[in-house]
Amino acid sequence: ITVDKGIPRQHYHDNDNFILVQARLPENLPTDQVLQHYIQTHAIQCQTGPMQHCALFSIAEHKHLLLLLFHHIVCDAWSVDVFLRYLSQMYEGKATQERFIDVREFILWEQNHKHTQRYTEQIIYWQNEISGHSGRLPLPYLETSLQATNNHAKHLVYEWHEHPYTGCRQQAAQFNCSPMVWVLAITLYTLHRHLQQDTLMIAVPSAFRYQTEYANTFGPMMNILPIKSTLKPRQSLKAFVHQIQQTMSRGMAYQPMDLSDIPSSPVHFDALLVYQPKPTESLILKDCSATELRLSSTIAKYPITFWFYEDNDSLTLNLEYQDSLLPAWFMQSLVAD
Repeated sequence: ITVDKGIPRQHYHDNDNFILVQARLPENLPTDQVLQHYIQTHAIQCQTGPMQHCALFSIAEHKHLLLLLFHHIVCDAWSVDVFLRYLSQMYEGKATQERFIDVREFILWEQNHKHTQRYTEQIIYWQNEISGHSGRLPLPYLETSLQATNNHAKHLVYEWHEHPYTGCRQQAAQFNCSPMVWVLAITLYTLHRHLQQDTLMIAVPSAFRYQTEYANTFGPMMNILPIKSTLKPRQSLKAFVHQIQQTMSRGMAYQPMDLSDIPSSPVHFDALLVYQPKPTESLILKDCSATELRLSSTIAKYPITFWFYEDNDSLTLNLEYQDSLLPAWFMQSLVAD
């Protein structure tokens, strides 16, 4: 990545080497602590690259740990599944039957799409949606906190297993919506009540991979979908869920969209909700068993991020927040509400 006359530009290298570094984990130290230190000391350099790093740590004779580190600009969460599926097939010595689409193909499509009538309609829709919104939630910021540069992350983690989570699924089915819409509506409903605000806007990642032609695309395909919600006086939860469902449906219909093309649009949104509807694609290697090791982030990109992970019999909420902006008592009271 370089900067030309104040404009950042991304360059592609067709022959960028993917180097595998082999190392041995120090003894008597927690694995996650060692990995976090390794990641910090091997930070990706955007100007020089490469934009990915791969390391294989030896733990015992028949036990190893594979670290795959990607910059988000070359690989989003969906692309991780695409990569692991491809890696599994290549390890088996099989020629993959799937066609993996390079993100450059999508960029060419998007450039052509911007000259269509449909794209003009998208601009009008989103301009109406986000008009009058700064992109910031009315969080209890302190004046001194606004100048804080520390974006250290803290986490509150909650898990629901079997019966409580089954009840959550049953509630979603009862309201005739998906679990994604259900957790989004509950999150917004809680924020409305806690912040005592009639209208809120949060950002939800949308990779628009529901479109078959982009399902196997590898690259930075993540897009932000602003969701505006209004809680009316004495509005029932059921009516609110249906309202959010309709808002999501309309928003997805106007994706993909480059929000920077909209005049006076906010450059960012303070709150982010991430919903992972299934575990990461399993890495299947011949004569080996692989288990995902999930590390907690030490840096919070947004003041609040609601991470929901869904498995067959459980639901996990990882509430990540910037402790330099939001005090612990506020986050605890938010969870209690």
